[in-house]
Amino acid sequence: MSDDNEFKYESVQDVETITRYLDALADGFRKGELTFAREGEELVFKPCGLVGFNVEAKLKGSRRKVKLSFGWKERDQECENEDEFEIRSGSEA
Repeated sequence: MSDDNEFKYESVQDVETITRYLDALADGFRKGELTFAREGEELVFKPCGLVGFNVEAKLKGSRRKVKLSFGWKERDQECENEDEFEIRSGSEA
């Protein structure tokens, strides 16, 4: 970690481990909370609403590279109020 606001981790992993990381990301987005932790430090994000999504894939000789990136602005108040929206017809009480 370079400071309290950034998390960076690089390694070589087997496909099963990468799959677990991707599953954890998907589950974190689903639940509205992503936690990145290592060596007693952690960074917690709470994505909601619209999230920017970018995919890059490269082929260079025998090397392959895939980059995924996500971006959003965290607004706790907006996230909490998103589920409160309703539409009702005039005949509903």
